Amino acid sequence: MGSRSPWRTRAAPPLGSALDAPRPDRATLDRHGSGGLSASPEGIRPDHYRHVLGHFATGVAVVTALSEGKPIGMTVQAFSALSLSPPMVLFCARRGSRSWAAIADSGRLCVNLLHEQQSGLAVQFARSGRAKFQGVEWSPSAATGSPVLRPALAWIDCLIRETHPGGDHMVVMCDVVDLGADTSGRPLLFYRSEYQRLG
Repeated sequence: MGSRSPWRTRAAPPLGSALDAPRPDRATLDRHGSGGLSASPEGIRPDHYRHVLGHFATGVAVVTALSEGKPIGMTVQAFSALSLSPPMVLFCARRGSRSWAAIADSGRLCVNLLHEQQSGLAVQFARSGRAKFQGVEWSPSAATGSPVLRPALAWIDCLIRETHPGGDHMVVMCDVVDLGADTSGRPLLFYRSEYQRLG
């Protein structure tokens, strides 16, 4: 399981003419409410970007794998279903993350969707360091051997198919090989930079 993944791509193909479209000029942005920001992406302040995008509520997941027989993991917010046929999911991993580098090398992983009482677990796996699994109960998945957190709202066992650069993150596309859910649970949400619950 320590060998380099055969499912990863090394470079992203061109995305087509959408990236070649001209950017709107300053006058156009002002007419449509630019908020006083520059017309170029470089002028968008990171704090304003986080504030605006924070209005989109998301679930919270911990991506886990085994590296040289030891469990590793990281918290991710950007996770989504991608395809039904074949079954695929995607998530985004921060470039430069040592946890992501080890997960990528394993070629296989498990996405653990957290339930509403696991905000502490989300914080624990978001930190850097080697003690992320301290006090965490888990068992190996049947398909890939990746850690399934106990309990978790749902888990999706995957093989990494492709990775593509996306700014300061990597977009990771995965083939789903097994999955399950606790139908009695409710999800942990992330909204406006805080962990939230439904209702």
